[in-house]
Amino acid sequence: MATDNKDKDEKKKGAIASAAARAKNTNSQERGGFREYFRGVRVEIKKVVWPTRKELVAYTWTVLITCFCFSIAIWAVDSLFMQLLKLTLGFSF
Repeated sequence: MATDNKDKDEKKKGAIASAAARAKNTNSQERGGFREYFRGVRVEIKKVVWPTRKELVAYTWTVLITCFCFSIAIWAVDSLFMQLLKLTLGFSF
């Protein structure tokens, strides 16, 4: 039992040391220039799954309808509060 725990401790220490070494190597590497940055951007852009035209139109309508519904709801609540203020405070605009 004691030997097993000792082996586990040594493995943990070894793993921690190797992780620290990897981090040190990563930090000490030179940063890439503009070309390297834009190469990375191009690679990441190729991974993007772009929506089809049909999906884009559907998403656009969904956003527009949602915005319209929220604007009507906010207008209604605002009007209700304004009427309550007029009734309670007795003033008008």
